[in-house]
Amino acid sequence: MPGSTWDMSQAVAIGEDGNICNACSSSAGGEITYSKSGSDDEESWWDLRMARHAEFMKLAVEKQIERHIQASQLAASAAAKSQLASMLTGGNLREIFGSEIAGIPTETVLAITQSQVWGGGAIL
Repeated sequence: MPGSTWDMSQAVAIGEDGNICNACSSSAGGEITYSKSGSDDEESWWDLRMARHAEFMKLAVEKQIERHIQASQLAASAAAKSQLASMLTGGNLREIFGSEIAGIPTETVLAITQSQVWGGGAIL
């Protein structure tokens, strides 16, 4: 409020970076107030920035690990599909299972398997 500091004295300390690093004021009643310095319980902006940076780096590492796991899973899935395709086209499964699996023709079970694995598309 304009005029509210007419009976106050104020001092400000400017830090090396050009920002206010400390301030104090006194009133006619003799009361003196000080700004908090970096030695108080309050964290400095640098500590907060470093903590935020550490959190972002942690998140970046977690995302990188997730992408690596997804890539590994895709590679394993592709290898499994390739092996299954060779087993389906080579006729090995028909020989192993025989003509029926639990009362269902083996050809039907293999067709359903192919549909579920490749979404109805052709075997790779």
